[in-house]
This record gives sequence, C-alpha cells and structure tokens, in this order.
Amino acid sequence: MSVLTQEHEPLCLVGTPYVYGSRDMCTGLDCLTTIASAYAMLGMVFPLPDDYGPDFIPDESFEQWAEYFEACDPEPWAIVDMSPSHAGLLMPNLRTILHCRETTGVVLDRRSNLKHLIKGYFRLR
Repeated sequence: MSVLTQEHEPLCLVGTPYVYGSRDMCTGLDCLTTIASAYAMLGMVFPLPDDYGPDFIPDESFEQWAEYFEACDPEPWAIVDMSPSHAGLLMPNLRTILHCRETTGVVLDRRSNLKHLIKGYFRLR
C-alpha cells in the first residue's frame, strides 16, 4: 500500500455532496462510497456489496464484515467505525478523519471531535 500525506489525492473528495447510497461522484457520496473512492485513489479496493444503493441497509458494525476486515489499532487509512451506522477513514496524521456529513458532504474532522462516536478501527484483510 502506498502511503500518501494528507495534502494528496483523497482530499480532492472534500466538498463532494452527500447522497445516501450513492455510487456516483458526479451526484454525491455517502460514508461507504467516500471510503471506497479514497481507497480507489490509493489503488485499493473497498468491498462494497453488489446491491449497494439507496435501498441497501448497512450492518451495525464492520465486525459483521469479518470476511473483509480485521480490527486494528489506529493506523493510516484505517476505517473508523462510528455510531450509528457511520464510517470514515483515518488520515495518515492520525488526527483527522475523512467522512461524509448529510449537511455538508465529504469533510475532514478532528478525530478528537468524533471520539464519542468511535466504536473501533478496521483494516482490509
């Protein structure tokens, strides 16, 4: 895996509008497609379910996706599992999380501001 610094490609997602279940960067992203898009820029594949779209009901936790993910300590590009049914991507500085908000779209937030929501960290197997 190549490690990029926070001023590189994944930040070009910041400002992309939010659309629940969206798989199209032209119309918007949701939390899982934000991660999938950032991973694609890193040359990695995020395993979105084939039926992912507006009618998809996400699992409560990445622990249920054990086939694809394993728990880890905070590390660059780790998936951040947040309550309720939300996820983001931990940036290489380990202080910011790339995720998607309904009101503002794709954003970077301080990890310390989201610590009350964080349930765990996961990486691809």
